[in-house]
Amino acid sequence: MAKKETSTTESEDRGLLRSARRRAIASKAYFAGDIERLRRQAIEEGGCPWRILRYRRVVDPRDIPFPINGDTFITPQLFDVHARYLAKHCQVIPLVRLIEMIDNYVKVPEGTVALTFDEGHADTFLYGVPILAKYGLPATFFLPTGYIESGELFVDDRITYYVCALLLKGIEIPDLPFVTPQTMDALKPVKREADLNLAAVAGLLHELRLVQHSERQQAIIVLTEAGSLVTELPQFEDFMRWDDVRKLSQLGFDIGTMGHFCAAWPSLPVEEFASDVVTSVNLLVSQEVPPEEVFAFPQGLFTAQLRQTLTSLQFRYAAVGSPTPEPRFQEHLPMLLGRQSMGQLNAHSVEIFACRLWSLKLSGVQF
Repeated sequence: MAKKETSTTESEDRGLLRSARRRAIASKAYFAGDIERLRRQAIEEGGCPWRILRYRRVVDPRDIPFPINGDTFITPQLFDVHARYLAKHCQVIPLVRLIEMIDNYVKVPEGTVALTFDEGHADTFLYGVPILAKYGLPATFFLPTGYIESGELFVDDRITYYVCALLLKGIEIPDLPFVTPQTMDALKPVKREADLNLAAVAGLLHELRLVQHSERQQAIIVLTEAGSLVTELPQFEDFMRWDDVRKLSQLGFDIGTMGHFCAAWPSLPVEEFASDVVTSVNLLVSQEVPPEEVFAFPQGLFTAQLRQTLTSLQFRYAAVGSPTPEPRFQEHLPMLLGRQSMGQLNAHSVEIFACRLWSLKLSGVQF
């Protein structure tokens, strides 16, 4: 018997049910006052007693002239909720202070959290920094220096804009043989922006980060040429200015780098990666905001070769995009620092944020 195909509506309904169940489970624990007890229990079972959080941009997505996924941003209103919780329930310290404790074998107090922000978006400076100041929370900002005050968009955002424009025009995107058929099949033309499959677009971007460097460059060219036939990129100041960066430093926030053009793709030649990082560091120094000894891998993707290259560039630590139980020590390599990513999609209420913060597992659901 042929397998029955599941409709998009049925799939969405199941997704909504899963989301509602997650929130119900989190709400029960939160409003019963069980989060602290469960956090301590998780630590007793081997969980890490501290966290490094990763945010990407603080913005209302309606202010952005291109579609963005819910895991890449958080609204100012929700970030205020997160910040208020952290200020009340956690000990938030600078990332460099946390690293200092780890370096010196000092026991990190339970409930310690360090905040990091990637990508240097202007809206994070405009909306996120005042909230940090409101609650007195320190943070580290990892910047892609090639985009600061550039008027450019990230490559991923340009590709997203072009792909969505093609699909809304009823045009299928050009065939990309190194992208999986499942992803290509999911990228179908639509009539309304609300019907765009942003998860499929995100899947396309993820796959393009993993292919050979030459294939990635080829895909960017093909999609750019096709997209530019039906639309023009929006004029949008997406990144901070250098005055903003210097202001961050003056306010006491720490500055780090994620490269000049975020070129840390697994297939990138190490010479190009090294050149990109050196350019970024030199530019930060010339702008009077020397970076900390921590490199943030764009999208958290890295290889052993890239880590070795960081060692030769005098970086002692590397922040990645997913949590690790403890810092990963390996001789002659930068220490890996795991981070818990937070966004509108995965931490959309205070109770879910509290559960995700400590990676709690409740009623079989992993937060």
